[in-house]
Formats: sequence, structure tokens, C-alpha cells
Amino acid sequence: MRSIAFLCTGGILLASLALPVAAADTPRGFYQLNMELHDGDRLVGSPRLTVAAGETSHIDIGDAVGNHYTLAFTITPRSAETALFTSTIDVSAKGRQQMRTPSLEVALGKPATIAFGEEGPTTKPFRVDFTISKAD
Repeated sequence: MRSIAFLCTGGILLASLALPVAAADTPRGFYQLNMELHDGDRLVGSPRLTVAAGETSHIDIGDAVGNHYTLAFTITPRSAETALFTSTIDVSAKGRQQMRTPSLEVALGKPATIAFGEEGPTTKPFRVDFTISKAD
């Protein structure tokens, strides 16, 4: 597994890319993932990764005040136009921890969003905006 560390506003982003092992039943190909992570109105990170189909990749972001954001995800082809995005998102921020395991089928090249948490007059949910495209 290859790890990539990025310095981002207020913290460090660590992304891991697992390279596929050749197997007859393993999905093949690579995808470009463009992502923005928002904690309320604050942009936490905007990773751009190339990931192997069917392999689990990781993104870890921590900031100077102790907030931590971890994503583990897999992109699996469903058709020539769609892919399944399966993820585990763990947010430890503002003294609270939230974990979700969303999965959704997305159209390649089209924006998608995952959001969770409280929304009120002074709070907004954690949000992941992303686009998946074929890389090969």
C-alpha cells in the first residue's frame, strides 16, 4: 500500500492507495476521485486521487486543534456509466464523534454529495462533495 501525505489548511491529509492484485474476479481499471470535505462551512480538505477499482483507499485529515476526519472507501464499477462508492466516514471534531457507512451508486463524471450531522441556525452538517471519473 502506498501512502501520500498532503499539507492542507490547518492540518495534514494522508491518503493511501492500494494497488490491485491481478485476479480473474477483481474489478480492473482506475478512477479519478475529486473530493471536497466540509465541516459545516469550513473546507477541511480537497484531495484529488487516482484509485484502483475494487481496492480500499484511505484518507486521514487532522488539524492543529485536534479535529480528525477519516475516510475509507472503495469504488466498484457497476456499468460503463456508473460506479458504487462504498465508504466508512469517521468524524471526530468539536468534541463529538460521528461514524457513518454510506454506499451509493453514482453516475461517472457527475457530482454527488454525502452529508450527515445536525443542521441548525449556527451549525451545518459534515459534507463530502465528490466526482468520480474513469482514469484509464
